Amino acid sequence: MTAADLKVLTAAAEIGLPEPLRLLHMTDTHVNLPGPGNPTEEAYTEHFAAAIEYAKAHGLFVIHTGDLTVYNTPENFAFAKKMLSEVDHITLIGNHDLTLPGKIGHNDPVMGAQVFPVVQSYFDHDLTFSSRIVGGVNFVSINNIHYRFKPEQMERLKAEASRGYPIILLLHIPLFDSEEAAIMAAKGRKFPHMLTPPEKYRTIYEERNWARQCGDEATYDTVRYIGSEPAIRAIFAGHLHERHDGICDCGKRQIITNGVFQGYVREITVY
Repeated sequence: MTAADLKVLTAAAEIGLPEPLRLLHMTDTHVNLPGPGNPTEEAYTEHFAAAIEYAKAHGLFVIHTGDLTVYNTPENFAFAKKMLSEVDHITLIGNHDLTLPGKIGHNDPVMGAQVFPVVQSYFDHDLTFSSRIVGGVNFVSINNIHYRFKPEQMERLKAEASRGYPIILLLHIPLFDSEEAAIMAAKGRKFPHMLTPPEKYRTIYEERNWARQCGDEATYDTVRYIGSEPAIRAIFAGHLHERHDGICDCGKRQIITNGVFQGYVREITVY
């Protein structure tokens, strides 16, 4: 794959900037290089390289919303870091980035907590919560890969909102969007895999899926806060391997992009 082969989605977000900011939203690169204990059928390295080349050719700031890798291995993260080092970027991790070869610990918060320090060592910024102001926008990234927000994350988000910049929130797992859930159901995907589904979905989820995705009190409190905070103007997310641009149930605009491993990126103009 080359940059010319990419399927480039587009979007525009009006948040009141004096000068437009052009960026490339990529997500779910799913790098999967062979290594000890990790044979692979598809590495997706060419897809990632093509997305980076597209960003460089068009002078775009890069937002990566997680699942850099399929499995947490040194080989996968070394390649991901090499690719990202070629562009100015913000990145967060996804659930696959804490998964060991063989799907060990996939979506398991206990195993994830054990693996997290190793993954954090690959990065200079805090993977739990970080913010960076680019072009007058405060890009705030929060780790929600186990379908939870923590109270300390909400307190830090409130502190960022008080700084007076418009915020674009970066998440791996999207907030629940009923319209997108219906679209996915029509495609045969019964479990939407979004944060805080409404109670009515409990009857169609297996109990294990419901227990993982329904959230806890701190998570629901944070989602309500996100919906009520005027400084938060939009959400960029991944995880679903689907594209959607709509209003999530909490009332905020949410832009979800297909995975780079599927050949997609999204060019977004924020103005």
